[in-house]
Amino acid sequence: MTTARQSSPPAVRYRRRKRRSFWLLNLAIGVVLLLTIGLAGLLLFNETVNEPEPMLGPGTFPDAANLIRFKVLDGWEVIHAGTATRVKHQSGTFPDYVLAIKQNTQINLVVNWDCTILQERSASIAQAVLPWDVTLQYARIPCAEDLTIPTYGQLYVTLNDGTEQQAVVVFGPLDAQNWIVVYAGPFSGEASPTLVEAMTETVRSARRLS
Repeated sequence: MTTARQSSPPAVRYRRRKRRSFWLLNLAIGVVLLLTIGLAGLLLFNETVNEPEPMLGPGTFPDAANLIRFKVLDGWEVIHAGTATRVKHQSGTFPDYVLAIKQNTQINLVVNWDCTILQERSASIAQAVLPWDVTLQYARIPCAEDLTIPTYGQLYVTLNDGTEQQAVVVFGPLDAQNWIVVYAGPFSGEASPTLVEAMTETVRSARRLS
């Protein structure tokens, strides 16, 4: 004689459905958490892989526009910001300097310049190169016998607010039509020989990318 299977009371069935619902909900939450963690890890890995390595000197690096390569000395770092190229001292001891390519007409010079022309046009060269609205008070431009050696000018400038500061400009010929120009400032105090040396080496070593 078989006994009819008794059905569970409604309260028991409700508790079972409730436990099953909680289990499914917890499973869904767990899956979402795993997917979120996995996606975050993938994004972090992708950022790490695609992040460019810092351009720390000593070494040779391209400019932001990928037109030239140039050297930076030990302790300096190349920074690309859009199309601008900046070189900063890693400890922040010295001012940053900016690198630019200027055509002959932009700095009021021609390739066959000489010491006399350089002295005569120092004010207009500085005004053409510097990105600030300044008044040139004084320029010291040593002139070497070898005109391919970069020349630097130490400039005393007056800003629009009347503040007197200094700036340094170093430039040299890149080719028949263009010049490499780097400038630093405005800043207070005398220009450090370390800063001038770093800027001069950048200009001296600049070469077009083939």
